Amino acid sequence: MRAKSAGGFTLSVASLLAFAFAAGVLLRLYAPLWVCVVIATAAIICARHVDTRYRAATTILTAVFFLGAWRYDVELRVPRDDVSRLVSHASALQGVVASDPETNEARASFVLRVERARIPSGWVDASGRVMVSIYAGPGCAGMLESCNSDERLGLEYGDRIIMRARLYEPPAPSNPGGFSWKGYLTRKGIYVCASVHSWESVRVLPTRGGNIAVRFALRGRHALTDAVRRVYPWPESTVIAGMVLGTYAYLPLNVVRDFSRTGTLHLLAASGYNCWVVVFLLSPLLKRMRILPKWRGLVITGALAAYVLAVGGKPSLVRAALMASLALLAGFLNRAPDVKNLFFVAALIILAVEPSDLFDIGFQLSFLSVWGIINISPVLGAVVLLRRAGIVNSHACSNGKSLRQLSKKVIAGLGVTAIATLSAMLVTAPLIAYYFNYVSLAALPANLAVELGVPVVFGAGLLAPAAGWVPSAAQLIGYTGTVVTRGMLWIGSWLGSARFSALSVPSPPVFAVVVYYLILYGVLYRLRTLSCGSTGKRNSLV
Repeated sequence: MRAKSAGGFTLSVASLLAFAFAAGVLLRLYAPLWVCVVIATAAIICARHVDTRYRAATTILTAVFFLGAWRYDVELRVPRDDVSRLVSHASALQGVVASDPETNEARASFVLRVERARIPSGWVDASGRVMVSIYAGPGCAGMLESCNSDERLGLEYGDRIIMRARLYEPPAPSNPGGFSWKGYLTRKGIYVCASVHSWESVRVLPTRGGNIAVRFALRGRHALTDAVRRVYPWPESTVIAGMVLGTYAYLPLNVVRDFSRTGTLHLLAASGYNCWVVVFLLSPLLKRMRILPKWRGLVITGALAAYVLAVGGKPSLVRAALMASLALLAGFLNRAPDVKNLFFVAALIILAVEPSDLFDIGFQLSFLSVWGIINISPVLGAVVLLRRAGIVNSHACSNGKSLRQLSKKVIAGLGVTAIATLSAMLVTAPLIAYYFNYVSLAALPANLAVELGVPVVFGAGLLAPAAGWVPSAAQLIGYTGTVVTRGMLWIGSWLGSARFSALSVPSPPVFAVVVYYLILYGVLYRLRTLSCGSTGKRNSLV
């Protein structure tokens, strides 16, 4: 169901609900809950005087707006027994390791779900989560090279531990407008940090905790990283493990720098592209196994859920997994999925569970880039222009006999990929400049070149455990994955080291970012109007 807006665009019910919920969250960030109550009450009173056709819709949207404000208000409340209230008194903590420990050459870090705290008068019950950092111990050295840090660390998700630690509040940003570590942790419900300077201060208890599904998923993750380390050499193994697991924590700093300057770092982070590759690899395999299409969707949905558990619930990955799962389940229910509706439904679900994700950089960039691909790509007319130029023929490869026809299809695919990449860049460039102070000028060619190798590298990483059982397959898989990864590293290094691959820019004012998006929307509206006038079709930008 869609409602027509004054500007001629169409707004789906899902988009209206998502915008209303997000507006409530945003207002609660700057105003107390009672102000949100006053505004919602005034809106409901005013709804009595609007046209009866819109009265019910206005009331529902106002209620959703208030729910967003209330949900975020609940998330902002710090429990009475939260360990952050004991920051100046606690000298030891007992709890459960609530995240997969991450390590580098200097420290090991993880989230601890607190159960008890020791204060001068003795042990007391406590709750909340703490970001723990363990420094200068045997087990913090050489972690980047191993890709199997937990083997040396000796801690894993679900371990119940007691540790002596110094608690402190996370620091605020030193520069105005800079990244706020304190704000990031607060959005995750973490209000205090702890530092441990000796492994002797940590004792693992015999009982365990945590979610059993997450525990098994993380064990699969560790087995996969260990297999990648055995099959592939360094530094290729770090890229393959990072790409499969959606993280660049394993990568050398020079690789991170090159991929950042070329605008391809998103390919090594947990994102929608990872989910697309999972679906891309599983679909033909399940088809080969003669599984019915409707059941394939359920199997792939389960695989995506397991993948999210293993990699971690990052907003960009959860968004992609939700959209893919809803589309697959629509097929199971014999319904035609609407990508634009799925986009806003995924946003609404994520914000309902974690309203603070609205202020997460990954959430903003992920949803903006997908919005650009869904809405700007058709406006730019990628597929239409290519077909008019004779590059794409809908029956080009139906007989499979013409290499020329196949090459045209490949070129068309590259053209569509280029338009999609450009569409995502147009909407994410201001935020990247605002948060990271650079604009990549090599993003378009770099993404076109690197994206071609991602499915190969991703598949080679997933096959690494099986390669250990078949020596001949290990050589083939290892050679293929290594060669393609080296090619990606070479492209990233060549483009990333170029003098003008990226421009350093100051963070633009918020007003300038808003004006940019208004101008972009106006240009797209004009292009859409011209397109509608020539084709007689009406498309939506929302």
